[in-house]
Amino acid sequence: MIVGIDAPFDVTPILPALVASGVGIVGRYVTPPSATFPTKGLTRAEAEAIHAANLRILSLYEHGAPTGPSYFVPDRGRFDADEAVACAEAAGQGAGTIYFAVDYDADASDVAGPIARYLDEVRVTLGDEYRLGLYGSGRVLGLAQPGEFRWLAQSTGWAGYSPMLGDVVQGPTIEVGGRQVDSDQAMVACGAW
Repeated sequence: MIVGIDAPFDVTPILPALVASGVGIVGRYVTPPSATFPTKGLTRAEAEAIHAANLRILSLYEHGAPTGPSYFVPDRGRFDADEAVACAEAAGQGAGTIYFAVDYDADASDVAGPIARYLDEVRVTLGDEYRLGLYGSGRVLGLAQPGEFRWLAQSTGWAGYSPMLGDVVQGPTIEVGGRQVDSDQAMVACGAW
């Protein structure tokens, strides 16, 4: 297992503390900046700094509010996949995995219906260069197809929670370098670059 963290901000200022803490993987968002989170998205300069510190990056796409079934429509799947690839490429990521978030405790009908259709559109739009990774509850991770990675959300009360399901398992919030980040445990093969 590899120790990791994920954060919705530029981690460059805390890289020495991350390295000293034994972190090997940093989860960062490949999303455009917003007024609410101006440094949420990974930049090329930050990616280069992370790599210079000998750390790997997990790319996570979450733009908007994937927190209910109304978000997960096929047109949104195509838009999100295109935007995720553009942001990943702008940050310097070549072909590889981008995790897409389902950030709520989706019930079985949401998973089998709108979420599954949304993810089908993401897969088609990503094509052969990029691979879909899933972030969410154990129930959502059940939609992963062979060769796709799974990132289990830290919400232990969400349906199907089992650390055995994730290639990445998000843990509790911790403080590193004076900043709050989510902790993660990752398998060596988890789609990091």
